[in-house]
Amino acid sequence: MATSISSASCPSSALCVLGDTAGNVITSTDPTGPAQAWATSAVDGGRPITAVSCPTASLCVAADSSGNILTSQTPTQGTWQLASVDPGNTIVGLTCPSASLCAAVDSSDHLLLSDEPADGKTAWSVQPFPAATSQVLSISCSAGGICVAGDETGDVLTTGDPWGNWTHSNVDSGNWVSAVSCDSTECAAADSWGDVLAAPVTAGPPTSWSLSRVAVTGATNYATAASCAASFCAVGNQSGEILLGTFGAGGPTWSTEAVDTRDAIDTIDCPQISVCLAADDAGHIFEANVTSSSPSWRAVEADPRDWITSLSCPSSSFCAATDGNGAVLTSTDPTAATPTWTREQVDGSRTLWAIACPSPSFCAAVDGQGAVLTSAAPAGGPSAWTRTQVVDTTIWTIACPSSSTCIAGDQNGEILASSDPLAGSWSVNALHVPGIGALACPSATLCVAGDGGGGLLRSTAPASGRAWQLVGSDQQGWIAAVSCPSTSVCVASDDSGQVLASSDVSSGSPQWTDTVVDPGNVVWSVTCPSAVACEAGDSAGQVLAGRFG
Repeated sequence: MATSISSASCPSSALCVLGDTAGNVITSTDPTGPAQAWATSAVDGGRPITAVSCPTASLCVAADSSGNILTSQTPTQGTWQLASVDPGNTIVGLTCPSASLCAAVDSSDHLLLSDEPADGKTAWSVQPFPAATSQVLSISCSAGGICVAGDETGDVLTTGDPWGNWTHSNVDSGNWVSAVSCDSTECAAADSWGDVLAAPVTAGPPTSWSLSRVAVTGATNYATAASCAASFCAVGNQSGEILLGTFGAGGPTWSTEAVDTRDAIDTIDCPQISVCLAADDAGHIFEANVTSSSPSWRAVEADPRDWITSLSCPSSSFCAATDGNGAVLTSTDPTAATPTWTREQVDGSRTLWAIACPSPSFCAAVDGQGAVLTSAAPAGGPSAWTRTQVVDTTIWTIACPSSSTCIAGDQNGEILASSDPLAGSWSVNALHVPGIGALACPSATLCVAGDGGGGLLRSTAPASGRAWQLVGSDQQGWIAAVSCPSTSVCVASDDSGQVLASSDVSSGSPQWTDTVVDPGNVVWSVTCPSAVACEAGDSAGQVLAGRFG
């Protein structure tokens, strides 16, 4: 049988990577040049390569007909590592929109997921494809985590969280949805009859599909982060805009400024009433005095190598951030006219998902490989950080009400707790719930967590790692965020536009009020600067304001 090109990925005009049916990878740094510009490397022992996806020029991921995943950080040099992730199955679809998200589907209807695709077999999970009723043929995810898959009966399966719940709907009855591609604004699919389907991605996963027509949507203004201090709130979005809201007698008043014309705002923190800092997915950090009538945001390229995942500023004279490539960034003058940020590689190339700094003299961060990193001198360089392997899965979130108490939640639904995090002493308590991605600890004696099944859990002794109990339930979806401005008031948000609030969360049987405030949208972030006011950001770029009492 003749060898044929089976897949291709071009992360830039200066790099294309192809896979063929004989186990070869073919690369070029001048893909529009002559034939001599292409080089062929035998990397997979003759097994057909079925898919290639390169989120960047320094990371390519490929899949083959025997369930192997191949990765390379130098694809043009022919150096690839092979991991037997799904033996006995053909991987028929692969999508890696970023270095921290890869999703694949195999010939036995399994869903394969990884947030560290180059870290070998243990970095991948393999599970039956949620909600699938027939063979899934294709899959595509956006960098924001919205995924769409197509099957052989005309169904599309969609999610805003590939590790969470999936829904399916029939959009092309009787036809194979054999190819799909999604970016942050739209999805397009092709079927076995030459039809093209299109759907806008304006409010979470696409739901409205049109046949033989291309949908055009507006700007990508999804809200990504929020922070409030006293009487104002700041929200960042994927269009690089920052929205500032001030509370008055007639409710909040909002203004919008295009701070970052190239990149999305990923995280934002306002350590004091007058100052906010934000960071984008290209390593820039922005700072402004937001009480000015015309706030002027200043940009510093603090991390030109990667995207910033989390930001914590316990004071206006200290901030710490984490990135997608194992680095911690610190500044002791974040509000200066020319702030100085120091980037230190503290965790190899692993993604650091969250950081919590209750004070400038203590920070704790968590990574995608189940480790917690702590430091009593966060600005002291790599040697000042200690890495403790706690679990073997992704830790999504961490909260530290003080330097002597830290609580974290992981992808397996476990609570990690420590009353001496600097000593690396952690307990792991399996709560037997879907993954815990939301956590708030207003004090060392109260934490509230939200899980992937809509459960709200509370502990009045969180450092013990035990004493967690279910105190609320969201029947509509999974918990995306939790904020507790006091030990009595907590607010949670979910993936269906619903907000749950309790004013007696410390009582024996807390009462929760659920209100649909944003139908059809994921309320990704919520922050409550006081017990009577909260702000939230959704998947459609909207800011929601709520008051209690």
